[in-house]
Amino acid sequence: MSDETIWEIKPALKAFYDGVAMSLLCFVLAILLLAIARLSWIGVFLGLSLTAVGILVLGFVFLRARAYKFKLTRNSLIWEYNLFSSQRRTIPLETIINVGVSQNIAERFLKIGSIEVFTVSNSAPTVVLFGLKDAQRKAEEILSARNERINKITHA
Repeated sequence: MSDETIWEIKPALKAFYDGVAMSLLCFVLAILLLAIARLSWIGVFLGLSLTAVGILVLGFVFLRARAYKFKLTRNSLIWEYNLFSSQRRTIPLETIINVGVSQNIAERFLKIGSIEVFTVSNSAPTVVLFGLKDAQRKAEEILSARNERINKITHA
C-alpha cells in the first residue's frame, strides 16, 4: 500500500476559457449574421458555417479538458495527456525541490490556478498542473507528501 493515491484530478473545464470564448463568439456572430442577412443564401451559409465552427471548437475544448490527468501518490506525482498522442511524466517525490502556485487575471476571476513543479534536475518547471481549483492546497499536499517520502527514505 506504499503507492496509495492521495488525489487524482483533471483540470477544470473553465481552464480552457479561451476556447469557450472563441466558441461563444462564433455562435454570436452566426446569430448576428443570420439576423442581418435576412435569409439570403450567403448569409445562411456563413451563419451555419460559423455555428459548425463553434460546435467543433467547443467539442475540441471538452476533449482537451478530459485529456489531462494529474495524480499524486505516496511515491510520485504523475502528469498524463491522452488525446492524439499519449504522454506520461512520473516524478519521484524525493526529486521535487519546490512548487509554485500562479494565477493570471482570468484564472483569479475563475478561481483556478496552476502549480509549477520544480525538480533537482531542472531550473525550469518540470511539469505544470493547470486549471486546478484550490491550487494552493494541492501544492501544500504535494510538499507534504514529498516531506513524508523523504522522511521514510532517510529513516529506512
